[in-house]
Amino acid sequence: MISGRNNFWNILAGIDGGRILDIACGKGQFIKVLIDNLAAFDHISGLDVNREVLAEASETFRSDNIIFLTGSTQNIHFPDESFDTVSLSKGLHHLEDPHRGLSEMMRVAKTGGLIIINEMYSDNLTPSQLSHMQHHHLRADIDNLLGINHNYTFTRDQILEMANELDLYDISVHDYTEKTGPPDSPEIINEYLDKMKGWAGEVKGLPEETKILAAIEQVKSGFSNNGISRPPQLVILGHK
Repeated sequence: MISGRNNFWNILAGIDGGRILDIACGKGQFIKVLIDNLAAFDHISGLDVNREVLAEASETFRSDNIIFLTGSTQNIHFPDESFDTVSLSKGLHHLEDPHRGLSEMMRVAKTGGLIIINEMYSDNLTPSQLSHMQHHHLRADIDNLLGINHNYTFTRDQILEMANELDLYDISVHDYTEKTGPPDSPEIINEYLDKMKGWAGEVKGLPEETKILAAIEQVKSGFSNNGISRPPQLVILGHK
């Protein structure tokens, strides 16, 4: 795949983000991207339902103009037209109702404000990227068994279709793939194996335990055979 990363980063470098809301912000990974690459910004609010990851984000970003708030992406607790920039990075597949979440992004964005959607997709994956998808889908299966909404990876067309429903203007679309090193690197494989520690314990006693345990071994086998690398991502920028 031809990387669109440089184009995306160059666009950010020319933008004053103003007041920013990053929804489903997690530990603030995309907030760091915005801080490092935007020309300027006034204030950033990070929103997520997970109090634990927000506590970690608050420790990472100690600044008077960056705050983290607990809240639902399905009913964002801000008035209409509150933000100059609203972003959602790698969180679309975590939304209980992605269409509702995107609609809420539009609602709280100012007229003319910037919408940024960044999401991995499942098309035309290499064997090592398939390992990543299998890892992700297994985590989704476990989360859903535990009552935590987690969708499988969307296709590129599915993401575009959802974004097209927003009726944005001045849209730009970029494909890129993060490079993290050789897929068979023991360091990278061990990083993902570490993430899986405790997964078996989370499903202990559930009716699906045997199936999940078999899937865990299958994912580990995929790491051994094919390594693991990040899937392609789609970045969509447009104005309300």
